[in-house]
Amino acid sequence: MIRKFLKALCLFTFFILSNTFAQYSPHYFLSKIPPPPNSICNANEKEILLWNDKLSFIINEMSTIQEDEKQKKEQAMAACKERMDMFEPANAAKIEKLGQEISSTENNIEKILTEIITNYSEENGKIEVKYLTLLDPLFNQKKEAMANQRRTEAIDHKIATLQDARCIEQYEAKKHFLDQYKYQLNELVSLGSKGNNLGDELTGIIYLNYSFKTQYGFWLDLLINYAKELQIIYDHLSTDSNGSFNK
Repeated sequence: MIRKFLKALCLFTFFILSNTFAQYSPHYFLSKIPPPPNSICNANEKEILLWNDKLSFIINEMSTIQEDEKQKKEQAMAACKERMDMFEPANAAKIEKLGQEISSTENNIEKILTEIITNYSEENGKIEVKYLTLLDPLFNQKKEAMANQRRTEAIDHKIATLQDARCIEQYEAKKHFLDQYKYQLNELVSLGSKGNNLGDELTGIIYLNYSFKTQYGFWLDLLINYAKELQIIYDHLSTDSNGSFNK
């Protein structure tokens, strides 16, 4: 009698929860995430703030949906009772197998992201070294000229020209990174969906009559991270070695 009641309660809870929020596809979210600007090197403060606000709105929307689903999943789990037989050999073997599959899926996601990030770090590092080598002598010349009360307009022009060139190259590297990230999103979303299914299957072994289906989970987290990378593109408007803001 108790088992029937728990089953009915669990199924009823799942029915209520699964019908309280809309289902959105990865394409829905990607259609709302803007492409990176053509250039950031001449951006003014207003453009930067508008970009940040736009990405913040999208990230907040996705994060709200993510948190909403997390709470509903926790409620679904709370409405079900832990299985008494989950440590029996057959179920223990299933749990171990699913755990390995989840770990493998997470490792595949991490491998893709690590490769993208490593390639970008190497490319951006080369740019930093290149312009450090070119700019440092000019900064030293400017300090010397100022110490001797000489004019620095010619040096300032060379510095500004190099800083503009550095900004362009840095942003091209950033855009290449974002292009690679977006190109891999189909595979990442597919792996995220697989992780969701495996996680639900594992939870179903632990909780009696658990039937909640994760809609977003891993893959939405990957889209949020992509949007956050877009949000910080203007961070590449850096400071020079004298601490001056430059583009």
